Amino acid sequence: DAAMIDAFSPVVIPEESLADEGLSLAWRDVLLDFYRVLGGPPMVFNATPSSETTQTVSLSHVDPSDAQENVAIFLGQAAHVGALVEAASSVLPADAHEEAHACCLMGFNATAGYRPLICVGGGRLGAIYAAYELSHSVLGVDPQNWITDQTPQYAGAVAVPDNSTCIVHAPVDSTFAFRGFFVNDEDLLGGAHRDPGARSVFSLEAWNRVCEQVLRLRGNAIIVGTAGYPDEESFDLASRRGLYLAQHHITVLGTNVFRWPKGLPFSWRTSPDLLRSVWQRVAQFQASAGRRVLWTLGYRGLNDYPFWLDDPSVTTPKARGAVISDAMRVQAEVVANASREAGVAVPAMVTYLWAEMHELYDAGYLELPEGTVVVHGDDGTGVVANLSAVHTGHGLYFHVAMESGRANQLTEMVSPATAFGTLSAFVARNATSYLILNLSDLKPVPLGTAAVMSFAWDPRPWMAQPDAAQAQAAFLEQWCTRQYGQEASATMAGLYERYFATPYFANATVSPSPPGTLPGNVTAAAGGGATTAPTAAPLPLSAAATPPTVTSAGAGEQHLSVLVRDMALILASDLRAARPPSAFLLDMADGAEALALASQPHVEALLSDVQAARRAAVPAPRQQFLDAHLGLHVAISAHALR
Repeated sequence: DAAMIDAFSPVVIPEESLADEGLSLAWRDVLLDFYRVLGGPPMVFNATPSSETTQTVSLSHVDPSDAQENVAIFLGQAAHVGALVEAASSVLPADAHEEAHACCLMGFNATAGYRPLICVGGGRLGAIYAAYELSHSVLGVDPQNWITDQTPQYAGAVAVPDNSTCIVHAPVDSTFAFRGFFVNDEDLLGGAHRDPGARSVFSLEAWNRVCEQVLRLRGNAIIVGTAGYPDEESFDLASRRGLYLAQHHITVLGTNVFRWPKGLPFSWRTSPDLLRSVWQRVAQFQASAGRRVLWTLGYRGLNDYPFWLDDPSVTTPKARGAVISDAMRVQAEVVANASREAGVAVPAMVTYLWAEMHELYDAGYLELPEGTVVVHGDDGTGVVANLSAVHTGHGLYFHVAMESGRANQLTEMVSPATAFGTLSAFVARNATSYLILNLSDLKPVPLGTAAVMSFAWDPRPWMAQPDAAQAQAAFLEQWCTRQYGQEASATMAGLYERYFATPYFANATVSPSPPGTLPGNVTAAAGGGATTAPTAAPLPLSAAATPPTVTSAGAGEQHLSVLVRDMALILASDLRAARPPSAFLLDMADGAEALALASQPHVEALLSDVQAARRAAVPAPRQQFLDAHLGLHVAISAHALR
């Protein structure tokens, strides 16, 4: 008979583990899952239950004579749980990685009268991941249930998977060491979950759910919004949840330059003492709070532009690189001093090669402090322009959504194949020190988010596929099964394949290297349409393989509206000047027409087929998600192209 758990199954969490607030908060999430799936929260102990205890709180549906169906759940750090139950020592080795975790059903303990279900982690983060693994693999809760609107279904009792071999989840050589979210352009979440105290863009409870989502996907880092102050409660919350606090390319050392006081000079060249003082105070505050900070070094203008727009006296690339290098040198000293005074470690210092930083770095004009992680940025559509500059120890700033006037913010655009192709290039170069995923408002892009975070934790299943197209197919089958059920998964995966093949935003030129490998070339047609339905570039199949070169990318739902706006502005200018439409406007119009002609039939047919699948294949409880995700995304494209 299968071992079962229900709301009466005892859960044992050692006091030492539960004292960690990160695990305590994760357990609160899992308690909610227990309530929704099993009908009530379990009884929690901090000591090993005796045979008499398990008889008292044993499964309500188990015959007392068949005690082998009794299960007692043990959760926490492996060292703590191992002191309570001997079986835990066989689940994780003593030297397990901090993030290693497992959830394993052990053999029947005749003395105690139950089968131990051991859910343990190698350290703090591992224990947190183990709690969520209990929720996902045993209770059957979707890791993305908050953003996919998949409410766990009541079951009353669930069978525990009886694995003959205990599966340990642990970082591998190709795991991105730091990996997490950047919730950027917070307009959607800000409108739906506004902070009632106006201290942040959205509420602390919404930030709590975002942190939970990072951890459920085995992330370990977060950038807390676009323009937050490091003394906001949301920063403390992320730290208490066990996450590393990262910073984006403009908020160096966590300084909120977007809200720099008007009239106060912001110039490293003319007011270095002022900037140094601000950096010291910001760094000291965060270090003294005991946070694990991934410090950003760099120097840009106040509103995310090159500093020399405010200081035009610095005219040459060499001089500009020297100013930035000097600022970063001082920032590294500030971090070292603040961390030493607070008695905390420096997990990492990073600098983003965003915009002008890439050009200065490639030209050799930047001198980075020792140990600084170089983080390459994509172009907002999943493409990194200069992969030859990526080297061992580097990292990646990757987008699945971006408010840019060209990319996507309300719809999915960056396909799993594009993500896998770019990320595999970094794995091939051992550039896996850091990965920040910009997902804008999070809610519209659950598929792209899941693909990137899955790869970031363990690239091996996806890189084992012959090429990126087949890796995408495997991922879509897995993800659609989780979101729409086994019977509808093939139909839905096919629709998503067609969606990502839309010429409008799949327009790319991809050249596999070396030539003559697996097929994957796509050539852009004049005016922006693709000559054929795009296929993905091959993945490098080993660390020694040469990664694909992606030379251009398509555009998202923002592009057509911006294109139409720009055309209208140019036409208005021509009319005011009483002149014929400019050649530039005519070229834009030709390009827009070609783009629409290439994409509109594809999108209209897809919209019809999505609506048919809703009626014929998708279970009723998941139809609303289909409407809000693929249905809405296709409809937005169709509307823009009409």
